[in-house]
Amino acid sequence: ACGKAKVRISATAPFVEPPWAITTTLLRFATNSKQSDLFAIGLDEGAAVYRFKAGALDAEKLVSVAGSADPESSTLTLEDDGSLRGFVHASDGAHAFEVKVATADLTSLDVPTSNTARVAFGGGNAVAWASGKSYESPDHGKTWSLVTWPTGASGIEACSAWGCATGRGFRSGWDGSNVAASPPEAPVK
Repeated sequence: ACGKAKVRISATAPFVEPPWAITTTLLRFATNSKQSDLFAIGLDEGAAVYRFKAGALDAEKLVSVAGSADPESSTLTLEDDGSLRGFVHASDGAHAFEVKVATADLTSLDVPTSNTARVAFGGGNAVAWASGKSYESPDHGKTWSLVTWPTGASGIEACSAWGCATGRGFRSGWDGSNVAASPPEAPVK
């Protein structure tokens, strides 16, 4: 979770404490090179998705996704098609979701079991962690199957089209058929 964040609205602007109008704790952030906005999951009167428009210091609430949620369970990914996919574990259970950014339409996604503790999305795939077992989905969480997981890794930090970061390292690739054809480009310097 973030406390007193400092932000800047351009590469040459100084870092400043933003004048947040939202009174929420921001948990996870998502952006990518194809989108100019920044998105976050925040906790206020429940878990919600917020959008920071490019150059703005304040956020707008897009949609509520669940009631009171566990901050450590939340994940958020912004896909190239402009969809946000995320997860929160709330007092009423596990909530995986998709938000179409252009319309703020919220769709619930399936989770493999009712005791799912965490789900991370990346490149059309998803991985879930539940009761010491890992599951993978090749279709944004519509179907799930059991998969092997790196020895000693007990959780999922984040995923991309090329695999997932775990608490112990990186799980390269996907067991299913929805696998990225080539590695990501090197960062621009």
